[in-house]
Amino acid sequence: ANENSFGKAITGQFTINAPGKNANITQSFIYSPEGEPGVVGVDNGPVVVYDIWGNWSPTFVKDNALLLGFNVDLGYNGASGNPGGVNTTTGFNLPGNDGALNDSNTWYGVALYSQYKFNKVFSLAGRAEYIHSDAAFDPKFGPQGTTTGIAGFGNPIYSQTPAQDDYSYTLTANFNIWDNLLTRVEYRIDDLCGATTGTGHTSIQNEISLNAVYSF
Repeated sequence: ANENSFGKAITGQFTINAPGKNANITQSFIYSPEGEPGVVGVDNGPVVVYDIWGNWSPTFVKDNALLLGFNVDLGYNGASGNPGGVNTTTGFNLPGNDGALNDSNTWYGVALYSQYKFNKVFSLAGRAEYIHSDAAFDPKFGPQGTTTGIAGFGNPIYSQTPAQDDYSYTLTANFNIWDNLLTRVEYRIDDLCGATTGTGHTSIQNEISLNAVYSF
């Protein structure tokens, strides 16, 4: 078997439910000392992710029409085993510079959710999400860094992918017009930013989608 196809992980979860069962909080984590083989990099370092989410339906709102929720994630990726040696000052990959390329990185995200049921037919939901990924050659999100050569030097130069700050906002209208059939109209905007490049908002994407979900 390919040694990069398998890995070990430790995971756990803890949930707290309110006595009235109108709110709950769930915390979970996963730790993998061998990373995610075959997914990010070649010889992955440790990966740890902590996740907490919860929701609340206020009792003072009639018929439990309002639902509020949140989600927070924090992750760390150890060095992925890509060759070091790049001199970040001169740009040259010189002998004895091993380890100069720091490929460890952290990432985190926050999301807020809400939904209000106006009646049995129509409900409106919104969510706002933010995620940050540090600069790295193999970031958790985004493209892999670049590798280039230079005349007179046999080793390549490794360039990290800059840190990213990504925002997204979604508004969803739900319609329960027929039994077992849910139809939705959704508008989403994604705002992608180069956090360390000084370029500001690098990409803004707008999306409108129509969905029909039949349950049986």
